[in-house]
Amino acid sequence: MKVFVSKFYPEEFRRKGDQEKYSSKGTCEIHLLLGPVEMDLKNITYRIDHEGRISLKPPFRVHSNKKRGIKPKLVPSIVFKECKVWEEIEKAVKGELFKEVHELPKKRSLQLDLFQEKN
Repeated sequence: MKVFVSKFYPEEFRRKGDQEKYSSKGTCEIHLLLGPVEMDLKNITYRIDHEGRISLKPPFRVHSNKKRGIKPKLVPSIVFKECKVWEEIEKAVKGELFKEVHELPKKRSLQLDLFQEKN
């Protein structure tokens, strides 16, 4: 199994609470090779808090139906039967994010310039 991080998509903070909790947040895209299966996996959510801790969530969709009274709930868009696959994805994404976090000065905000294209 091989995991390649393709791209990060940072999001702007829309709520004050997010800005207080996190130094950066967004989604990322990876390229995954699982034996004969090759796929792009998008919308992996990441959050980086002010201490540099990184949390990831697998891709999901929000399912709701207001007419029937079904409240919004998260539904995974992909499920791995083996935990080892998600662990490898986490390891690769966190490794890339960790490099970026530690290259910037401590007082500088990560959100706007963390993943700009490097020349």
